[in-house]
Parts: sequence; structure tokens; C-alpha cells
Amino acid sequence: MKGMTVGYTGLHIEYDADVHVSAALRSHGYYVIAVAEGAACDAVATGRGNCDFGDYTLFCMAPVAMASALVGTVAMPRTLRMLVAFNPTLLACVPHECDAPDYTFFGYSPHEALHMSVAEYGIMSGCVGDIVGELPHENDSYKGAILARHVIRILDYAQRFYDRQFAMREEECKAAVGLYLDSMDGYIASGRMASEGVPSVGECAAVVGMSEAYFSDMLLFVTGRTHECLMTERRIEAARRMLATRCVSVRSVAEHLAFGSEAYFRYIYKKITGRSPEQSAADA
Repeated sequence: MKGMTVGYTGLHIEYDADVHVSAALRSHGYYVIAVAEGAACDAVATGRGNCDFGDYTLFCMAPVAMASALVGTVAMPRTLRMLVAFNPTLLACVPHECDAPDYTFFGYSPHEALHMSVAEYGIMSGCVGDIVGELPHENDSYKGAILARHVIRILDYAQRFYDRQFAMREEECKAAVGLYLDSMDGYIASGRMASEGVPSVGECAAVVGMSEAYFSDMLLFVTGRTHECLMTERRIEAARRMLATRCVSVRSVAEHLAFGSEAYFRYIYKKITGRSPEQSAADA
């Protein structure tokens, strides 16, 4: 089916597609899920450079403003074994069931692509086959919803496979989280937070060389917490140490740790520790 465009609005399926096809589709508002043969660990910086499987690589890409912005800049194989592209309007056929941006892996960088096993590729291929099998049916009131649900199945399987990859790379993920936490502790200790504020999730992701989306998902997988939650906890722990010296005021601690106001700091401190700043200072 090389070069085949399916006969339904908002959906495109192609086998052995040129990588430029994905760029063109993305420039027209399509989300793209593409599979390349092999892990391509030597030729392409995929899957964070760690080949769990050497059979297939899955790329999930969100729409972009211009296809020209992608050509020659994205490290991807030239030929894609299988490509599924869909416009978000297709998912409107099943309202309240799914929204493409909810799948955070569309924000991952190409070097954070998923390495799939033969079995996982077989599952994906079967889902695409179900879509192809539905296309010849007449355009009745059921067709759009059926096609949309087949696409959602693909998205859900991609999410499951990415969770599997995080699990397989648990030690690497824990090391990355450790690097992030050490970096943030150093930032807090430096006093820069008072003048530069709390680092964003994007800035922290850059510290460990990850995209913001991949970093956020990895952090949640390892710690069960978001960047914002962890940063608040680290700042409160730093506040506890500062208050223990009895040489600083509550206001100065709040300012030093960029809490915005003394009242907000007091609220967060008591919510996390169960005690007021004065009580913690008295206990020291």
C-alpha cells in the first residue's frame, strides 16, 4: 500500500513512506505515528541511546507550523515501515473519550523514540490492519467512530509500550532523577532562587538532556510526583534547615526560597510539615 491515502477525512495510512511525508502531514495539522525497522542505535540517536529492542522504533510526532522546519533537522530513518497520521477532528467522532494532546509522548524528542519488540510491532500492525479493514465499508453513521476508536487503541498501546520502556530503564531513570535533584539542591543552596526564581520544568529537563514531556513523564514514573511538587518539597526542606539556625526571620526565608509572600510560605510550610515555621524553629 505504498503511497496509499485512505478514503476517510482526517486519516492517512502509508507503508514504506518517505520521512518527508510525515513532515508534510504534520504541517497540515496531523499527528503522526510512524514505525521504522531496527533500533538504528548507530545511525540514529533514538530511544535515548539505549536499545531495549533492536527490531523496530516508534516515533510519535505532533503537528508543526511548517514542514520546512523539519527537513534535514530531525534524526530519523529516511524510510518509515508504517505510518499512521490523523487529524484531531477524527477523534471528535468519539467525544469525551480521547484528546490527542493528552498523550504526552507526542512531545518527546526523536532521540526519545520507543524501541519496540517484534511482538509489540505485531500488535501495532494489527491495529492498523483493523483500520484498513474498516475503510471499504460504506460511510455510515458508525464508520467515523469505529476508525477513531482504532486510532485510540494505537495511542493506548503506544502509552503502554512507553511505560514498559520506563520500567526496563528504571535504573537509568533513577540516575537521571538523582542528577536533577542534586542540581536543584545546589541551585537552592546557591541563593539564586531569590533573584532568578524557581527553575521551570523545561530548564530542569535540559539539565538531564531530555525533552520537557519525556522528563515530566519519567519523573512521575520514578517518584510519583511532578517537578512542581518535588521543588516545593525541596524548598520546604531547605526552609526547615534555615529556620533551625534561629538566625533568620520567616519573611527572609520566604524571600530566599521564592515563595512569593510570607503568608503563602506559611500556608505551604504548615501543609507539608504540619507545624508553623515558628514551631519548627522552636524545636531546633
